[in-house]
Amino acid sequence: MGQKRTPLCVLALVLICMNPLTAMAAGIRIAWNANTEADLAGYNVYYGTSPGKYSACINVGNVCSYKVDNLTQGKTYYFIVTALDKAGNESADSAEVSATLPSAAASPSVDTTPPTGNIAINGNAAYTSSRAVTLTLSASDGSGRVVAMRFSNDGTTWSGESTYAATQAWALSKGYGVKKVYARFKDASGNWSSPVSDKITYWW
Repeated sequence: MGQKRTPLCVLALVLICMNPLTAMAAGIRIAWNANTEADLAGYNVYYGTSPGKYSACINVGNVCSYKVDNLTQGKTYYFIVTALDKAGNESADSAEVSATLPSAAASPSVDTTPPTGNIAINGNAAYTSSRAVTLTLSASDGSGRVVAMRFSNDGTTWSGESTYAATQAWALSKGYGVKKVYARFKDASGNWSSPVSDKITYWW
């Protein structure tokens, strides 16, 4: 067997030219022009992370392209290819080429924190003589906007979703006595707040 990467007498040297590299996530595909010698057995692909220094070698067989997997994202890799004949002789190195794998993209953050808010009936009045009241709303969200709200007189049955606003006309439940109104708020990510409430006494 000939010495690795030395000039050969048995195998006429044909320069192996690398085609452009294609960088992929965690892998790089390399391609080269075929050696036309009759006794060609295959190719070795050498690569590493420093120019001229190759820490790994793969015998890829008699193919003219190969994808090197399990590489580290964000690093630059350097490649050469050599040809092998059936007697085990190895050609001189091809020209060196390099490619850099893109760094791993940061995962987008997902907002799972609901907004917070408050509700006041008729400006925090203690009494009302009418079931028709005005709710004053205040809500905020640390990761975005508050976009919607809904209401309930019992904390169980809720109104339809409406666009968030600072005030809302509302009707108390029938019958005199202490009345509660509940509110919930939704942010742009779809998170609903826990219910908040205020109370007022409905009397004539």
